[in-house]
Amino acid sequence: MKTPTTYDNSSVAHFLCGIVHCDELCSQYPEADDILTGVLALRTEGCNSTGSMSPRLLLSILSNCPEISVEAINRHTSGSKAERTCRAYAQLARVASRALTPLAAREAGNVPPWVLAERVAAAALNVAGFKTATYKGGATECSAGDSQSAWSPPPGGQLQA
Repeated sequence: MKTPTTYDNSSVAHFLCGIVHCDELCSQYPEADDILTGVLALRTEGCNSTGSMSPRLLLSILSNCPEISVEAINRHTSGSKAERTCRAYAQLARVASRALTPLAAREAGNVPPWVLAERVAAAALNVAGFKTATYKGGATECSAGDSQSAWSPPPGGQLQA
C-alpha cells in the first residue's frame, strides 16, 4: 500500500490567514492570480474529469490546511467530496503551495523582491509549460534559476518570458 503524501503548507497557510476571497488575494498580489489561474488549468496524470476546480475551495484549502494531504482535505470539506476529488485538490494545492511559498517568504521578509520575482515567474512559466524565464533590466540579463551571486539586477528591471 502506498504511503500517504503530505506536504508542509504552514508558511503559505500563515501568509493567507485572513484572506477570504480570491479577488482579495489577487488584488493585493497580482502574481498570485497567475499562479492560481495556472494551477486551476492543470490536469494531472490520470485525471479524466472535464469539470473545473473551484478557486474558492483551493484558496480555502491553502489558507486552512497547514499540511496538504487527501485526508486533510477530506477533513476540511467535512467529507462532502469524493476521495478522487480530494486527491485532485491535494495535487493542485501542492503545486499552488510550492509556487506561493516565495511570495509568503517575501512577505515574511526573508527573500529580496527581485529573487521572488525570478522564482514566481519561473514557477508560473513552468506551470504554463515553459522551461525558462529571463530577467532583463538595463544591461543585466539572467535566466530564471541562476544564483543571486551570478548577477545583481538594477532597479526598474523587468522579468520577461
